[in-house]
Amino acid sequence: MVEGLFEREAELELLAGTVEAAFGGRGGYACVEGPPGIGKTSLLTAAFGLGRERGMQVLDARGGELEREFPFGVVRQLFEPIVVGLQGDARERVVDAAAALAAPAFGFALAKGGGMPTSDLASATLHGLYWLTSNLSADRPLLVAVDDAQWGDGASLQFLVYLARRLEGLPVALIVALRDGGQRDWIAPLAELASTASRCVVRPGGLSASAVGSVLERVSGVAPDSAATVAVHRATGGNPFLVSELTGMLVGDGVPLDRDVSERVGALAPRTVSRSIMVRLASLGPAAGPVLRSVAILGEHAELRYVAALAAVDRRTASLAAVQLVRAGLLRDGLPMAFAHPILRSTVYADMPAAERADLHARAAGVLADTGAEPDLVAGQLLHAAPAGEARVVARLRAAAGAAVARGAAETAVAYLRRALAEPVDVDQRPAVLHELGRAETLIGEPAAVEHLGQARALASDPVQRGRYALELAGSLLYVGEWPEVLDLLAVATEELGDRDESLRLRLTGLRLGLGHHPSYAAQLDRELPEFLALARSENPEARALRLYLALLLSVRAEDTDQVEDLVTTGLDGGAFLREEGSESLAAANAVHALVHLDRFDQARATAEALLADARTRGSVMGFVNGIGTRALTFLRAGALADAEADARAAVTLTREHRIFLVEPFVVAYLVCVLLERGELAEAEVLVDEVTVPDGFRSLPCWPTLLEARARVRLARGERSSAIAIWREVGEIWDRGHVCNPNVSSWRSELALLLAEDDPAAARNLVEHELALARRAGSSRAVGLALRARGLLAVGEVGLEDLAAAASALERSPATLEHARALTDLGAALRRCNRRAEARAPLARARERAHHCGALVLTERAQAELRATGARPRRFALAGIDALTASEQRVANLAASGVSNREIAQQLFVTVNTVESHLRHAYLKLGVHSRGELPTALSAELAEADGVRVGPGLSSLACRPGQC
Repeated sequence: MVEGLFEREAELELLAGTVEAAFGGRGGYACVEGPPGIGKTSLLTAAFGLGRERGMQVLDARGGELEREFPFGVVRQLFEPIVVGLQGDARERVVDAAAALAAPAFGFALAKGGGMPTSDLASATLHGLYWLTSNLSADRPLLVAVDDAQWGDGASLQFLVYLARRLEGLPVALIVALRDGGQRDWIAPLAELASTASRCVVRPGGLSASAVGSVLERVSGVAPDSAATVAVHRATGGNPFLVSELTGMLVGDGVPLDRDVSERVGALAPRTVSRSIMVRLASLGPAAGPVLRSVAILGEHAELRYVAALAAVDRRTASLAAVQLVRAGLLRDGLPMAFAHPILRSTVYADMPAAERADLHARAAGVLADTGAEPDLVAGQLLHAAPAGEARVVARLRAAAGAAVARGAAETAVAYLRRALAEPVDVDQRPAVLHELGRAETLIGEPAAVEHLGQARALASDPVQRGRYALELAGSLLYVGEWPEVLDLLAVATEELGDRDESLRLRLTGLRLGLGHHPSYAAQLDRELPEFLALARSENPEARALRLYLALLLSVRAEDTDQVEDLVTTGLDGGAFLREEGSESLAAANAVHALVHLDRFDQARATAEALLADARTRGSVMGFVNGIGTRALTFLRAGALADAEADARAAVTLTREHRIFLVEPFVVAYLVCVLLERGELAEAEVLVDEVTVPDGFRSLPCWPTLLEARARVRLARGERSSAIAIWREVGEIWDRGHVCNPNVSSWRSELALLLAEDDPAAARNLVEHELALARRAGSSRAVGLALRARGLLAVGEVGLEDLAAAASALERSPATLEHARALTDLGAALRRCNRRAEARAPLARARERAHHCGALVLTERAQAELRATGARPRRFALAGIDALTASEQRVANLAASGVSNREIAQQLFVTVNTVESHLRHAYLKLGVHSRGELPTALSAELAEADGVRVGPGLSSLACRPGQC
């Protein structure tokens, strides 16, 4: 038993297991849960001892009742004592490029030059904090402990959740203490932290009567009567803190612990803590009470100078009172001042009348502001002060809110700004405060953002200001699916703005173009297209995004190919657009899609990889998802299924973890298409059916894209009528949005093949229409798909001619897998016409191409057809690179190019443990024993791919050391 702890052997064993797991490099997470006073803090203190005995570095922090709005308050307690003291080589080793992204949490740069700015600040900061933790644990195992996490600030709790999900393989133990019985769901991360599946739950119970007797004897110095023990046990429920407090009161009052104590215990128990505090204060000097109340008001930031000013005493008097309070067991020894137990602080705070508390908080805010304290400390006090109608209060809260947003803690900014609006805000300032509040609410997905941004715009009188507010409001309306309202808003804002601000006009117009797929806008957009093209010729830098939106619009309308390419080139502006706007930009992702629609897969992939490089530099999850999601599409279209799967899986994981719900349907659809090509129907079915798209978003490309994948799954399950119904719905959506490029969707030919038996005339009409659109678009891929469908609908020589033409067209395109499919259909048709000898060449080539694409279903089909011609092809052995999963191949390629495991993990937003696991499997499958053998093994495999494997290989995917 640890000294001072009774009946906690089982709990200590669980905590020791968590510490040992971390010491063994496996990572561990324990959650100590229980009511106030049950001994959670004592268990954490014991865990510190266990960690230090094993040589671990201990980082500890405590949440405070008044600290919930102090952004990254818990994180700063954990890391600042260590990070600030790092110097020279040690600092460079701990604060690498990825860890430097944590700088906003601390309010100062961690590395020279800092990181690139990003609108995805919250995720970048979490990414940086994770790697800061990982780097700190590299020298010796780390114990991260947080007491009273139920009072932690939202930004810090987000980090703890992020860390808890990524502990596997790290020499890090995370132990948090959470209080039961309080409002545990005040912020979503707290609920996640308390329910993470990997946690070990430590739930200490009340002490037995025997243990209570031991506490009574330790406090009083005499053995208690059994009746006294039973009475105290019954009155306290065995709660260790209450047992100690009640015993101390009895001893202090000179009450003997005999069988007659029961009546006295019953009278004292309901107000044990309050009574105990009053008794102890009564014997102290007159300054003790004001000092104690000031510490309760100031919370975790009770520095001596602040306490003295708030208690209206000089520092010496405050210091002497603090010494008395420490001796009385009310404060702990040390600075800043703090209560010996959170229950004591809660009791002192609750015992103050509400008016007195509010007044003290207001005075505390003034004290902190007058001494130059951080804006967050001042604002935290103002949150608990009554509105006073002071302009400086609004100014202080706005300043603190701006700082919170800049640090990636928008939820804190929301609290500050809502409090600011409780003041009588000057009429000239109110629109700005409402706008700032709405913008902060938008960052955390708060629906109230729409109301507040709408109010800001309604109150503003200047057209330029109204236009800027319209942009913010449009973003919030988009989030809740109010697309028609957005289009009306942007049109009105543009008209109001006139020629007053060209940059703002271009931004408003660009966003309107970004919504060009919406059916309610498609016809109007077509009419306004000449005006938009004229605006795109502006030399203003804001015109670049407009060009990229236009490029996508023209590509889906199957307009001038050369013009689309020019718009993409001038829009990206040699990389300047990405450097200035960042990889989170929807316009930049649009550029990739536009190039894909033109069959420019190499250019599209290069653009996606530029997005990825930018995202890695900024630590932006949104940018990374943009890059890896669009690259997955380029790989899928090219037939590089392993690469498409690796990218799509990574994108699906990140979109779900970070709730990027508008991107999730796209990347799930890409992954489902890959899985169907591999014959993995069960997983594809689960994936496609678990994605939900809100009604307000079902006229946007994300919905028909998901539906197409769902239709393919239904067909693979043999549900033909269901697939037909879905394809019809897909066609209606694309038609309403004036999307007529078959390279966006070949829904007509897909539907035609399903209708061939029941309605051959309708099927032929659909295919002819698609072929005409494909020729207008000038896409070899689209033409080939339409010809293939027409050939499958026809019979005899006519069908053979179309299938041969389809294979020829697709051979000229970069769509390798579709070429293999057309060759298979051509060979099968030749065989059915009894031209077996002629069938063997296209079937053999189809088989090879399908195999190197990783399309197992098509490979098997081509092989079966080839055998039916009388040929005897050998089976492909599942060995070497073909035996690797997509993720294993991705990691092996990066490792072979010289990237370290830690750098691979940072690039792919995964853990080092995940990287190491993939490499172990890759070594086994490739028959190698070290990283040094990977380049030769992979190069030899790739050399046999006959130019089909278009993935990133050994160099193009990788960031060299120092670039990420």
